[in-house]
Amino acid sequence: MPDSCDANDTKNAVQFIFDKVANSTSNFATLVNITTVTFANPGRYDFGFFLAVSVFGFIALLAVLGTFLDYCIVEAAKADTAWIRLNDPNVTDIQTDEFELGHLDYSVSTTSRVLVKIRFINSVKDSTLAKLLLAFSLRENVSRLLSCDTKPSNIQCLNGIRVLSINWVVLGHTLVFTGAIFAPYPPVDNPVEFATEYANQWTFLVISNGTFSVDSFFVLSGFLVVYLCIRRLPTAESVRGRILFWLFYVVKRYLRLIPSLAFMTIFTIGIWKVMGNGIGAMWQPYDQAVSICEKYWWINFLFINNFVGDNEMCNGWTWYLANDFQFYILSIVPFVVYMKFSRSAAGSLAFVLITAGSIIVSSLASFIYSFSQHFGTPLPIGFPITPDMPHYHGGILSTFDQYYIRPYFRFAPYGLGMLLGFLAFKHPPRSIKMNPFLNVFGWILALGVLSSVIFGLAGMLNGKFPSFFAAAMYNGLSRPAWGVGLCYIIFACMHGHGGIINSFLSWKVWTPLSRLTYMVYLLHPLFIYYFAAASESKFHYTTVSYVGLYASVLTLTYLVSFVACLLIEVPVVHIENIIKERFAKDESTLK
Repeated sequence: MPDSCDANDTKNAVQFIFDKVANSTSNFATLVNITTVTFANPGRYDFGFFLAVSVFGFIALLAVLGTFLDYCIVEAAKADTAWIRLNDPNVTDIQTDEFELGHLDYSVSTTSRVLVKIRFINSVKDSTLAKLLLAFSLRENVSRLLSCDTKPSNIQCLNGIRVLSINWVVLGHTLVFTGAIFAPYPPVDNPVEFATEYANQWTFLVISNGTFSVDSFFVLSGFLVVYLCIRRLPTAESVRGRILFWLFYVVKRYLRLIPSLAFMTIFTIGIWKVMGNGIGAMWQPYDQAVSICEKYWWINFLFINNFVGDNEMCNGWTWYLANDFQFYILSIVPFVVYMKFSRSAAGSLAFVLITAGSIIVSSLASFIYSFSQHFGTPLPIGFPITPDMPHYHGGILSTFDQYYIRPYFRFAPYGLGMLLGFLAFKHPPRSIKMNPFLNVFGWILALGVLSSVIFGLAGMLNGKFPSFFAAAMYNGLSRPAWGVGLCYIIFACMHGHGGIINSFLSWKVWTPLSRLTYMVYLLHPLFIYYFAAASESKFHYTTVSYVGLYASVLTLTYLVSFVACLLIEVPVVHIENIIKERFAKDESTLK
């Protein structure tokens, strides 16, 4: 409506339309809720903006310096070693890549200058400052990020599962974050058609039940925590040594998650809000989300944002990180018990029992809470919410806030991943032979369970709602069931019983893409929000338009995530390795 119109003018216009078009005598104006929206405040170039520009500028400077230093070192070494080979027949073996100079004859006068130069290059390259700068080298980081090579011990199918899962997450969020369901000012101009013609199709359940993609990540995380860490458990008997090990265990995980999260948070508070200047009224709800981050960003950095309400949750999709970090800390308990009794079968049994018990407790808690609160089975996204809908309490947002993000309701898939990781530790990849018929039965059962979890709610599309008890059973068992099905797929592929599915999941193309998934997870909602709010007209939902929007968001997110990984994630890994080497040298010196 024009700025000159107030709320009463709008209501009168609505009543006039119904009177003339629908020939109705009802007072529809009383049913209309008018919300006044304004343009986002322009020119918010405040401290947050200049902080973001400064931080990103400094990182870009480090990348330029690191790349320049890397280029100088490599090119100088190549030129000098080539010159030596050409002019000194006594020198036949110079390893340019590693700059090993100990075997050279320094008495050779014709090459002494070059050798001194290479020695100087070597000393520069080995300095701590140079190593830190080289961690930001785009030349080296691009090569590593795009490499399809992996260690033989790596379980390749995990890369495919990781990439497909994050793509599934983006698929669901493209629908939710465009405002089709939850936004206070939905930018969809055909919500009724969307709800009745698209959301009620059984195939749409693949999108609406995309929340199980998150459980796939819980399974992968729990699996890798055990599979990678259990071999590194401390053998020292001193209490101090074990305390330091577990302290480093937690700190390492924290430092792995924080840099990329900080990048996304600074971008949100400093840059993203300015991108909305002059866009219009549809930017307002997202502008309010920035205000929440300005006040409560520190909650995310403590990884407790899964215990706060919507009005205190900065970038609500980061609830997953809080759960993952909390589960990571909880994994110490079975590890400690296993270490105590590792010399006997009791250690393995204790690990299994503690983890299995946690899975059962999580599932029971989900069932009991769902039943006691009369939470219905989670509705397919976009299902028309009507007053006569049975077994529905509080709406989807209430379910999200009170149930969906709570760690004690979400641990089961993570625990199942831990059990699978322990099994992989006891029985390394390709060490278990399986009867072909048993393997086929396992695949049929696993795929059947996964399919039933996704499509088991199809009856709700026709108004066949489950009882409170049945809904609570689904809430309590669906996510563990999903974890069991996915665990079998990983188990079968890991031991060479995956066939064509393993070949697809282990496709080398997934390897570089899998390195981007964390950054894709953090950034993709910002692009979805921007597409939704920056449009000059409301989004008209059709299958084609939705696929087009999804493809645009996915492509743009991967491209930006690639750049962000070059500047943030890959350098952080390099710096972590530098710190490890430094500590290792200090320990060896003390010994």
